[in-house]
Amino acid sequence: MEEEFGGAHAAHGRSALICALRDIRASLIEVYSELPAEFWEPTRFPYFEIVNPPLWECAHVAWFQEYWCLRYDPLSDGPTRPSILQDADALFDSRRVSHRDRWTATYPAKAIVDRYLDDVLRCVVDGLAGAMHEETYFPRLALHHEQMHSEALLMTLRTLGLSIPDSFLAMPEISGESNWLTVPEGRHTIGADPAATHFIFDNEKFAHEVRLPDFRIATRPVLAHEFNAFVSAGGYDADEYWTPDGLDWRSRDRSRLRRAKLDSLDGCSPNVPVCHVSLHEARAYCKWAGVRLPSEPEWEAAARAHNGLPHAGLVWEWTDSPFTPFRQFSADPYREYSQPWFGDHHVLRGGSWLTHPDLKRPGFRNFYLPHRNDVFAGFRTCAV
Repeated sequence: MEEEFGGAHAAHGRSALICALRDIRASLIEVYSELPAEFWEPTRFPYFEIVNPPLWECAHVAWFQEYWCLRYDPLSDGPTRPSILQDADALFDSRRVSHRDRWTATYPAKAIVDRYLDDVLRCVVDGLAGAMHEETYFPRLALHHEQMHSEALLMTLRTLGLSIPDSFLAMPEISGESNWLTVPEGRHTIGADPAATHFIFDNEKFAHEVRLPDFRIATRPVLAHEFNAFVSAGGYDADEYWTPDGLDWRSRDRSRLRRAKLDSLDGCSPNVPVCHVSLHEARAYCKWAGVRLPSEPEWEAAARAHNGLPHAGLVWEWTDSPFTPFRQFSADPYREYSQPWFGDHHVLRGGSWLTHPDLKRPGFRNFYLPHRNDVFAGFRTCAV
C-alpha cells in the first residue's frame, strides 16, 4: 500500500537524503531572512502562545538534528556525549523548556546559532556518506521535523502580519462547482503499511481495516466566498450553529473573530479554499450549510479509494476526529511527537500549499487544538 499524493517522498538513497537535508535548510534560512532584525532578540519578539522566538526555534532545529542524528544511543535511550553548543540541552530541548521561558532565557548570539546550524548539518552529511539504509531513520526524522518547522515559521510570519517570501507560490484558485464523490459501504484500509518506503511516523502504526457505511465527500474544500456567505449571514451570532466548546471559544470576543474573518476573506480571491479556520468555525459552517465534516477514517478511505482527493494539499483539512492512537500504536524513540497530544488535539489531513511535498500523502496525520486558526487550514464537507 505505497502512498502517492503530493510529490517526491523523502529520499530513500543516501545522496538523495543529503540533498533533501541541504534543500530544506536553505528553505528554512530563506524564510528566516524575512524577519525584521529586532525579532532575533527574544525579549523584543512579541509573545504569542502559538509561536516561538525565532532564535529559539532556529537553534531548536539544529539541536533536534544533533541530538537524534549525532548524540542519541538507542541502547541507552539517551545521549552519548554533550552537545557541541554549550548549554544547548537546557536551552533548546522542547521537552525541557517551557513555552513561556523561551522568551526570557539568555541565549548565544545569532552568529553562534548560525554556526551551530552549519556545523551540525555538516556532521550529519559526513556521517551519511557511509551509512546503511537502516541507519538513516534519524536523519529522515530530522528532515521531516525541519520541514514542519519551515511551515510553522511561515505561520508565524502570517501571525505577525508579515509577508511570505515571493519564492513561495500563492494558493491556486479552484474553478467550477463542488460535487460529491461516493465511497461505497465496506471495509477500508487506513494506516501505514509496515513495508512502505516512505518515513512512517509512530501515530500511523499500522495499516488496519475499518468498516464504514457509504458516504459522499466533496470534490474540493470549501471556498472563501462560500465561507463568506456564512459570515455575512450572521453565522457568528447564531448560537444554534456552534458546539458548546465552539460557543465558549467564540464568546471570548465574537465581534473581533467575525471582523478578523471578514478582513482575511476580503484579502483573498473568492475562489481559493478558505484558510485560517478553526475546527469550531468549520463545524459552525457545516451546521449552517446542512453538511458535516468527514471523520478521519472517511477522509483517508476516500483519498485512497479515489487515488487522492481532488484539490487536496491546498489547505490542511479538519476532520471531526480527535487525535487518538491506532490499535498498533507504539511510541518511537521521539516519544513526545504524538503521545502527549492524544485526546485533546484533532486531526487534519492533506497538507497546505506551503507544506513540503514529502508530508503531503494520504496517510500523514497532522493534529492541532480545535481553537487554532493560525494553521493553513480549511476543510471539505460530507453530505448528511
